[in-house]
Amino acid sequence: MSVTKDMVKRGLIVAPVLIAICGVIWGMDGAWSCAYGIALILINFGIAAGLIGFTARISLGLMMGAVLFGYLIRLGLIFVAVLAVKDAGWISLPALG
Repeated sequence: MSVTKDMVKRGLIVAPVLIAICGVIWGMDGAWSCAYGIALILINFGIAAGLIGFTARISLGLMMGAVLFGYLIRLGLIFVAVLAVKDAGWISLPALG
């Protein structure tokens, strides 16, 4: 959990720089897309850490199952999140990527 908290903290520090770079390259659409992508990443890290932290206290087998199936579910959630905005007027797919 502490590693994930540190990663999220550092991600929030670097996020304005990345958003500004994408804003310069792709305009406001790029800035919004970059912010959306960073939010997806940081939420993904948080969910992964939460699953591991919660299930590790219960049993090793449950933790391994949560890691495996949690990865598949989180990958599906990212897919749905990108699919939901891919045709939006404010999205820039290169900046999102």
